[in-house]
Amino acid sequence: MPGETANIGEFARIVSEKVFSKFGWKISGTENENFPCEKIEVHQRKSRSPTHPCDIVFYYDDPYEEKRQYFLTDLKSYGRDSITKTSLRAALRELGRSVDCANSSAEWRKKYVNQDVGDWQVHGLLFIFNHDNNFKHSFETFFLDESPDDIALPKNSRLFVFGPERIHYLQNILADISKCRGDQRLPLEKSVFLYPHRIRRFSKEMNSETARIELLLGPWQILPFDFEDTEGKHKTGVFIYYQGSGKDPAEFEYIFDFCFRNQLVKDGHTIEIRMLNPDSSVLQVLSQAKENFEKNFYSSPDIAKRMMQFNVYSIDETEIRFSSEIVGMEARNG
Repeated sequence: MPGETANIGEFARIVSEKVFSKFGWKISGTENENFPCEKIEVHQRKSRSPTHPCDIVFYYDDPYEEKRQYFLTDLKSYGRDSITKTSLRAALRELGRSVDCANSSAEWRKKYVNQDVGDWQVHGLLFIFNHDNNFKHSFETFFLDESPDDIALPKNSRLFVFGPERIHYLQNILADISKCRGDQRLPLEKSVFLYPHRIRRFSKEMNSETARIELLLGPWQILPFDFEDTEGKHKTGVFIYYQGSGKDPAEFEYIFDFCFRNQLVKDGHTIEIRMLNPDSSVLQVLSQAKENFEKNFYSSPDIAKRMMQFNVYSIDETEIRFSSEIVGMEARNG
């Protein structure tokens, strides 16, 4: 049914807007508009439409870079059987052409870029939402034989891909953050993300309400907090949302090292490593990791005390399900 297919296509838009808005991203310009191709022959547009699609453009001001980052986004709402190497390869190449043109298109800049804010960059973002929740493969394996040389991109532009696994992970992080706010384990009004200084790269803000794309695609996301709850209790520490399974002690030892290097292990701090679907042996592995880490410091009593601040929690898993009929009614009702 054409109407149902159109409604299914809306799923990716709804999810992407909800997820990215809660991570501090904004939308620029109008949605679902094409713009003229600037390189008809190079982009092989002679026999096809002389335009490029632009489903939606997200943006944020980068906590590290003195530039605004725009993401020309291709939204896909696929059932399990539609997620194939062939379909993803075609989508990546088409998105690369769109980004290539956006960099040189005056019309695209006029529609989406606020040039008064200073320097900016545009990247491509492929957002693959699995609307039937039946995709159980490892999404990353679909790109093992892909080469960046096969995708035409201008200098300083990149392509990013959010697949079903990552989208599911981020949705569950947001659900857990909301739950912890209700339980007064996080501040009610906002959450911030940690951006420590790096070698030759300093963050403008150590804590930012914006989660940059590299953070969302990284192995962990760190939320520091320091607030008083409604009963006047002072709570301070960090939540570390960790994507891994916790099967190997080295996973936690790496997290310990990161926390110590960035001065997150302080008096009175709680450090919660919060995981979606951790391994059944995760508590034993955490204990082993603590012991290994202590030995590296010659069993210092102070280090042993500090290690007690680290704990692992399993977060609840939820699945987002849509009805194409309900989405259609929402679209008609505005």
